Amino acid sequence: YQRRVRGDRSDRMQPPTQVLGVTPPISTKPPTAEDKQATASLVSQLRELNVLEDQACVRRRNQVIQTITTLVQQWAGALSTQRGHPDLADGKQAVQLVPFGSFQLGAAGRDADIDMVCCVPRHIDRSDFFGSLVPELEGHADVTGFNAVHDAKVPVLKFHFAGVQVDMLFARLLAPKLEDLVNLMDDSVLSGLDEATVRSVNGCRVAHELLQLVPQVESFRTSLRFIKAWAVRRNIYSNAQGYFSGVSLAILVARVCQLYPRASPSVLVTRFFRLYEQWSWPRPIMLRHPPPDPPGVSLRSWNPATNKKDRQHLFPVSYTHLRAHETPEHLVCRLLLEKKKKYYTARIK
Repeated sequence: YQRRVRGDRSDRMQPPTQVLGVTPPISTKPPTAEDKQATASLVSQLRELNVLEDQACVRRRNQVIQTITTLVQQWAGALSTQRGHPDLADGKQAVQLVPFGSFQLGAAGRDADIDMVCCVPRHIDRSDFFGSLVPELEGHADVTGFNAVHDAKVPVLKFHFAGVQVDMLFARLLAPKLEDLVNLMDDSVLSGLDEATVRSVNGCRVAHELLQLVPQVESFRTSLRFIKAWAVRRNIYSNAQGYFSGVSLAILVARVCQLYPRASPSVLVTRFFRLYEQWSWPRPIMLRHPPPDPPGVSLRSWNPATNKKDRQHLFPVSYTHLRAHETPEHLVCRLLLEKKKKYYTARIK
């Protein structure tokens, strides 16, 4: 996006800034005292809306993750022993839960769910996940609203654990056992995996790289919280209904951060609406140029230059590894038609 957004002027006297993204920044001006004051007001409003997590929420989420981790380790350890791997009996190298989404991005709200991938070695497969783990989870005293979705592009277990919504995906890796910390950013991990598994681990990879592609992580997080709150309150936050999902909004916000690398959240929020009001769809939102597809991976990266189907998407929001939003519905237009008047004042009414 090389055309300047109306009303912006770059400060040529500013020192050079690291360029993140597919084009140079629009402005590298630092925040003014007025911008900082507006950001303080923005954060205060997020508190009033009860969007920000407090320490009690953080402790509760961490406790839920620890409890589920213990449960799946017992399941994977017992299964490994049955299949001739007694060295994996404690389950620590037989399964790992890797969080992603808003939790990994550090932008989770008070009521946000926990997205996680259940990674296992090659002697455990998806039939075990839906066959023997499901009854253990479903029968747990703290689990309610259990739903196992077998036939989706990304199979998932959806449930509430102690009142916290959890979406658990499954990934069967080809290693005989898991190291202390699985490096899902290593492209070689993807080689030979089926499409459902590649899609499942993609969320972790995207969240990790998103944080590497924004110049100021905390400004990105604050801005994303505000934009998500805005979308939720206007009922235009749902990938299932044709609107942008959380990861799509995160990419949209990240691109604004790249174009205004030193801006405060109050400025980033107003630029968000200015930028996407003027955006020439279906020109994709990209945080970096598409890299070559890793060898041995069945699922292709989103790239309209090499994939004709990708050229048909109306509102493509692309990140490094896979497409984020490809729903060809005009309902998405409502997101773009929501405008901020009166100098794009950053307020949720």
